[in-house]
Amino acid sequence: MKLSTRVKLIVVLSVLILMLAGFAYAAFNLFLNGNPQQNALVGTIEGSGYANPEAAMKAYLDALKAADLDAMISTFAVETFVKNYDVKAHIERFRALLLQMSQISLVLPSNNKLTSDINVILRQGEIVRNIERQYMIVLMPNLASHGDSPVLLQNEEDREAVIKTLYGQDNLKSLNSLEIIEFVPPDSLDSNYSNEVNQAYYKRAADNSGADDLQSVVARVRIDGKRYLFCADTISYRGKWYMLSLGGNIGNLLGFPHFNAGVALE
Repeated sequence: MKLSTRVKLIVVLSVLILMLAGFAYAAFNLFLNGNPQQNALVGTIEGSGYANPEAAMKAYLDALKAADLDAMISTFAVETFVKNYDVKAHIERFRALLLQMSQISLVLPSNNKLTSDINVILRQGEIVRNIERQYMIVLMPNLASHGDSPVLLQNEEDREAVIKTLYGQDNLKSLNSLEIIEFVPPDSLDSNYSNEVNQAYYKRAADNSGADDLQSVVARVRIDGKRYLFCADTISYRGKWYMLSLGGNIGNLLGFPHFNAGVALE
């Protein structure tokens, strides 16, 4: 039996309505959840990397000047570091399992989704902890000089002074004055940087991290008219450089306390 023109029209319209409803649902779902593929890319903590160690440090300092925490963290190798770090090599190197994470090590291997997610969050937290230390070294050095020890405030005058420092209204204004003067070759600051023993350390650290290379970088910086040295280690994966740690090996060679996070007033 042949369908009448009216029935055919009803069928066509029904199909069109269903198609439009499907498009509307997809558009609404995209609006709520975004493009899954795009989220997978945008959702990474780390950025795309830099051409050389100095470019990575410059990006970090530019973000510090802008007081942009997300941008600061994005200069570091986070997911890539977590994915490539070799806990087994770390154990064999130290002949021990160090149960406290640092800027350059992990405790758990990232061999499943849970431990990988844990390591990403812990890595990010360790980075932020050291950014906080730099913030305090530059903007409230009297407090930062206590390191990890409690600041005892027995009288009201001392407490008021500390509260005033912590709540300082000009802190971000000070950061905004940050100016990179120059990059300083690490071996010009300490001749031990280039010796065979120290360079072997970089090779082992790069191997532990599954990286191509690892180098220190030092920037001379001016903030509020004062000159500082900012030290860091940088790491290379597939030809792209990232920040690895604040302070780094060159900070240790120069005798910076660990709670300085690689910053010292000149």
